[in-house]
Amino acid sequence: MDFSKHVLIFPHIPKTAGSSVGDSIVDTLGADRCHRLRMQKIENPRSSRAAELGVLAHEFMLKTAGHVTGRHYLLSKRTSPEAIGSARFLWGHFRIGEEPDTGRRPRYITVVRDPVDRFLSYFHYRRDQLPTLIGNKTKHPLLDDNGEIPSTPMAYLEMLERRSAKNWQDPQVRYFSPEGTFEAAREVIEGRDIRVGSVANLGSFLDTVADDLGIEEIKLEHKNKGRSRSKAREELSADEKARISQYFSEDRKLYDYVIAETGDG
Repeated sequence: MDFSKHVLIFPHIPKTAGSSVGDSIVDTLGADRCHRLRMQKIENPRSSRAAELGVLAHEFMLKTAGHVTGRHYLLSKRTSPEAIGSARFLWGHFRIGEEPDTGRRPRYITVVRDPVDRFLSYFHYRRDQLPTLIGNKTKHPLLDDNGEIPSTPMAYLEMLERRSAKNWQDPQVRYFSPEGTFEAAREVIEGRDIRVGSVANLGSFLDTVADDLGIEEIKLEHKNKGRSRSKAREELSADEKARISQYFSEDRKLYDYVIAETGDG
């Protein structure tokens, strides 16, 4: 990979082992030429159209301010606009195409996860982290009517269904296209020649990426394992798994598409 002509971009979909992937690539390419961007609020819970419009308006203002100042709205305070021009690797929680322009051609990679496994991981993450994130608030799209986090994955799903939490349903496809559908995500993947792997086969995916791009071997090291990651997978019935898959139906189509295309099934 000629970094004078290309830059490696990794839009990290949350709960897809992205921290391990990103850190492993940084270790391979060198931290001085790799930059993590700020989080684009793609998956923040929004339980009404008004809340959705409010987030969009806030993002529009950030982008407008970025155009005026010349500083991209996803750049962290630690990263200068000048550093982006020589970056080898940009990554973080942002939608494909939203990253700063480096003046070079982007080469995208990303990772998706089985929607049932991802949902369970996110449930435990929220159980662990949400009290700290929301402070003393008692009303929140991810708290039940008693101001508490649901105690089981299926109770959590029922609350999401009841609340109709916008952008919480089918979040993985939204990292490819704001339309939030599999077909839109597929068009982006095929149109931009994006390499997409699965959590189930991270090691072989990174080997393929290194070979295709002509870079050094990426030695995968699993990092960032917190309490939520140490919990055993829930024993769900076939009906419960099917119900979760139905809630994330567009993400299911995306995951099945990636498995079929990569032969990881």
